[in-house]
Amino acid sequence: ALWMDYQATNGATGANDLGGELLTRVADGTVRLELHDLALLGEESVTAGVALRCIYAQGGPTWLIHDILAVSARGKDSGIYTPENLLRLTSQLGLDVAAFDACLTDPAVAQAVRDETAEGKAAGLTEGPAIVVSAGGKETARFTGALDTAKVLAAIDAAK
Repeated sequence: ALWMDYQATNGATGANDLGGELLTRVADGTVRLELHDLALLGEESVTAGVALRCIYAQGGPTWLIHDILAVSARGKDSGIYTPENLLRLTSQLGLDVAAFDACLTDPAVAQAVRDETAEGKAAGLTEGPAIVVSAGGKETARFTGALDTAKVLAAIDAAK
């Protein structure tokens, strides 16, 4: 499971170095990857998580946007993940901007991000990104913050 706070500046390493390797393993059926929100750094984190859910709801390029958000992070309250910027991105993708705007302002979607964040906190996650590797329903490894690609991939490969 990959838990993301899109304001966390460590997310770029995950997107640039680890993302491709993870998606390759997903594509060949080696692993199953679940993406979760861990919006610990405030409202912009929640807004980014909501935006990704809204893009997913339209069948948009979810992993591409995940990577764009992760690489763009500048830290807490940097002003990047505003509704205006995310609406502009949606327009550039050719998605339904009105539907995206309605989704982006839907309190139920924001609450789902907050609920998932609470689940992550309850599981002891205090920093994003975080990767929890599981096999047979049992956690085998956990990584948070600055991810070491080689160690993460070794843990995933060992869990098979």
